[in-house]
Amino acid sequence: MNSVQLPSFFFYYSDVKGKEKFSIGPIAENTHLTFHFGTKSKVFDIHITRNGEKKEHETLLEIKHFTLYRLFILFNRKVLPYLYKKFYTDYINLGKLKKYDCYLQPANLNNIDSIFKISSNQHRIRLKKQIDNSILNDWLVYAEDFVLRDDCYFVFRNRKGYLVQNGVLYKRLDKNISKSYIYLSQRKFRKMIRTTRNAFFKLLKEIDRNTYEAIKDNVNKHS
Repeated sequence: MNSVQLPSFFFYYSDVKGKEKFSIGPIAENTHLTFHFGTKSKVFDIHITRNGEKKEHETLLEIKHFTLYRLFILFNRKVLPYLYKKFYTDYINLGKLKKYDCYLQPANLNNIDSIFKISSNQHRIRLKKQIDNSILNDWLVYAEDFVLRDDCYFVFRNRKGYLVQNGVLYKRLDKNISKSYIYLSQRKFRKMIRTTRNAFFKLLKEIDRNTYEAIKDNVNKHS
């Protein structure tokens, strides 16, 4: 078999003035998720659209632009420095990755057009039904044969014949240190995601309690 079959998937972006949004799907049969920027209403919202006999919308999140702006400022000021000190503390070099038979996958995929069909106006991207095996081989490279060029990589290890994600590798900001990289184990990476999420909602609760409660109710409803 020279190709791999993939499930249906699309990404759509609209830049119509006042209706800027992007949609992804399907998340279920005839169902997609939309992120609406609310440039007219000044309210960012995320909602589910169901395309049945009657089109239905279900709002998952609504947040005012001013609240979102304050969130970003406080998050950058309070949370990001803490995350960096707490989680970006482990360093690793390629030699150790080779020793443990690791494989690397660049987080930034350069040949995106090889797996996606992109419309002429570049507003709609749809996953191809089949992709060539050689493309997958180019994405996943044995550490011993790898020359790091990008800033971020996913690290995999071969365990009993299965590739298991082992962590994430980041290029160090200090350009003079070329052989050492910041390494987050999979466990530490998940913990960082949870910490980030909790910090986000804690800040939101302080800034806009009503929005926080509405989001909390929606999360409980869909969990």
